[in-house]
Amino acid sequence: MSQPVESTRDPGLKPKPRKLIVCIDGTSNQFLEKNTNVVELYSRITKDSTQLTYYNSGVGTYARPFWWSFAYLKQQLAGIIDLMIAWNFDQVIIGAYRWLSDHYQPGDQIFLFGFSRGAYQV
Repeated sequence: MSQPVESTRDPGLKPKPRKLIVCIDGTSNQFLEKNTNVVELYSRITKDSTQLTYYNSGVGTYARPFWWSFAYLKQQLAGIIDLMIAWNFDQVIIGAYRWLSDHYQPGDQIFLFGFSRGAYQV
């Protein structure tokens, strides 16, 4: 029969707070040859168990489906509308908030960075 193992951890010790970092870029910004400061900051952040990160590209930027497919044309149209009236504005905020609520633990520190519309969204 195995013996119970006593914890060597002090029950009064609280876990070290983590840093939750949210970066939301501006309109039509994403990882390219000429990056925004938000992309530069995000790419330089150490990503580990003590520092969790979330990045969302700017309004009007999405992964490109196959050229001239229906999905491509639909996405192009949605991107143009999104640029004009920020059609998906609230979805970006909801996505960041959902990520924060999924990862937050009491005592964690939250850091928000954004550029242009992304600054308003964070």
